[in-house]
Amino acid sequence: MGTLKHLKKIDIFGTNMELLVGKNKVHKTMIGAILTILVISIVFIFLIINTRNMFLRNNPIVLNQVKSSKINLF
Repeated sequence: MGTLKHLKKIDIFGTNMELLVGKNKVHKTMIGAILTILVISIVFIFLIINTRNMFLRNNPIVLNQVKSSKINLF
């Protein structure tokens, strides 16, 4: 049961309470804690994949492409 209390502490989706509930101004739930872990995990995985692709130069996105033409200056 102690682990569940610690898990609820990481809930970033807690809502403000006008009435104090157990001396807490924010009500945090287990579902909010699970969603917090899920969101942080997705962002972290997205960051790792994009950083890896950037350094390995996989799937480049070309914003502007210039065609070179053969110009004889001499």
